[in-house]
Amino acid sequence: MRWTAAALLLALLVSTAAAFTQPQIPPNLLAAWRDVQAWARQNTPVDATFITPPYYYGFRVESERPVVGEWKDGTQQYFSVPFTAAWWQRMQDLHAANASDTRYNDLSAAEVAALAQKYQASFAVFFIDTDLPFPVVYRNPWFRIYQVIPGSGS
Repeated sequence: MRWTAAALLLALLVSTAAAFTQPQIPPNLLAAWRDVQAWARQNTPVDATFITPPYYYGFRVESERPVVGEWKDGTQQYFSVPFTAAWWQRMQDLHAANASDTRYNDLSAAEVAALAQKYQASFAVFFIDTDLPFPVVYRNPWFRIYQVIPGSGS
């Protein structure tokens, strides 16, 4: 009985600590994330592929558009060994070594262009403070959508 109580107490302490160490996401950031997805759904061809921050997830849900990859896609690796290798390559290409790795934001214009060519991605989504030399086709207070392959729709 004491071991069970100790284990439950330890689990409670760990989960409480984890809750307090998670970054707090401003509500307007989530609205802006949904907003860029809605813009993509309404203004791009259904087969337009997007390069998105791999540590954010759900872009393909509201946008109904494919993405190069999201960290959470890795959960599918349990079902397919070939998928695991392809997913991990995409995460490396997006500079995502783990679920909270934000080095994606530091991709250079040349790296973004190379990713667009490699994965046939027409658009890239970055936080508003990332300035890239591609045409901006949409922006809101948090994000910019760049058209990285000219003439790819919109």
